Amino acid sequence: MDTSTGTVFSINLVDLAGSENISKAGNEKGIRTRESVNINQSLLTLGRVITALVERAPHVPYRESKLTRLFQESLGGRTKTSIIATISCDIKRDLLAARERNGIYLPTDSYNDMVYKMEKTEKELQK
Repeated sequence: MDTSTGTVFSINLVDLAGSENISKAGNEKGIRTRESVNINQSLLTLGRVITALVERAPHVPYRESKLTRLFQESLGGRTKTSIIATISCDIKRDLLAARERNGIYLPTDSYNDMVYKMEKTEKELQK
């Protein structure tokens, strides 16, 4: 604590688990499945909390997971927060698509592929 200004300094270093795919991880039953569900729920809630804060929503769903309750002070209020993420190319593509979406939430490649298939089907039906 800086006694001259009354400012509290805090550093939280957190290594979050990645999104878990139950079928790919071989966690069909038991404790591992429950753990995967909890990880995914926490990450989903973290995303909703960050979105609510960015959009200045009247309600921020901190209480929906232990992770967001724990870091409520670090995420909201008068704090400066930095998030460093390692993401795969697919997630990067999806983020770019979300940024450019104009009402459509699909990666550009997927959207173009879908349009191509629709046009191809339409031509075949006209024959």
